[in-house]
Amino acid sequence: TASNGVYGECEVIVADAWVEFEKPKVTLLVGEMRTLTASVMPEELGDGQMTWSSSNQSVVSVDQNGNVKGLAAGDVEIKVVTSNGIEGSCSVVVINDYNILFTLNEEITSNGVHQFESFELGVGYTNEYVPEKVEWEISDPSALKITEKEDKFVVEAIYEGMIAKNSSYPVTLTHRVGQKETSLTVNILPAVPRQIVMTAVPEVDGVPYKMMHGDTF
Repeated sequence: TASNGVYGECEVIVADAWVEFEKPKVTLLVGEMRTLTASVMPEELGDGQMTWSSSNQSVVSVDQNGNVKGLAAGDVEIKVVTSNGIEGSCSVVVINDYNILFTLNEEITSNGVHQFESFELGVGYTNEYVPEKVEWEISDPSALKITEKEDKFVVEAIYEGMIAKNSSYPVTLTHRVGQKETSLTVNILPAVPRQIVMTAVPEVDGVPYKMMHGDTF
């Protein structure tokens, strides 16, 4: 209220603000380095200046660009504080080792997959480890094709060569993460015969049909 009796009202809104990490939890190997990403939410409240810190520098070190390095097995909290007091944190776990695990239909491991058919292959890692980069190696790329589908992989037997009855063509899949790898041998079986009855050379969309190994007439 002013001295002349004039007064007015205003509404002050205090907005909630926090620092959000791209990943709320990260697992590192001892000696591994990664870059954490953090941003202020809502974005308009950020001032672009952040101070990074580790709750235990002997387990995980962090610089002012968000680069962290696992130094010893353990758990730490990585904290970010902006110059205007907005803060947030994420958990970083450091482990000594992990294993790669394959999951797939038992029939595939026992028998194999027929030519021109496919199966799903799950890949997991112990100790909650999630690698940033993985590689696949196929002993014969003309025999198997692997594609990622959501949280699994689809392996397709694309081998077009002749495979004798009651025999198979073995192909090795290797999943590699850094220096660690796990392999799986897939036996490709002859194509499942298809019974085709015809009185003349069949056509598909006007093109003479090309016989596939295993077709019978």
